[in-house]
Amino acid sequence: MTPKQIAREWLYLLGGLFFSQIFVLTLSLLTSDNGFIGDFYSALFLPTKSYHSPIEKIVAWVVTLAPYIIFQFVRSIVWAVKTIRQK
Repeated sequence: MTPKQIAREWLYLLGGLFFSQIFVLTLSLLTSDNGFIGDFYSALFLPTKSYHSPIEKIVAWVVTLAPYIIFQFVRSIVWAVKTIRQK
C-alpha cells in the first residue's frame, strides 16, 4: 500500500469513529440518561476489572467500530460488483 492509500484508510477509520461517537451522544440525549455516556466511555476504556462485565466492554467496542465495519463491508460489495462487471 502506498502512503496515500494508508492516509485515506486512516481518514475512513477516523470518520467512522466520529460518527459512532455522534450516535452515542445522540442516544444519550434522546434517552435523557445522564449516566449513559459516562458508563459507555468507562466500559470502553477502563480495565475489565472495573464494575463493567466483559459483555458490556464488547458491546461498547462493537458500537464504536460498527460504522467503520459497515462502511468497509459496503465497499467490498461495490468492489465485487465492479469486478464481476469488468469480465
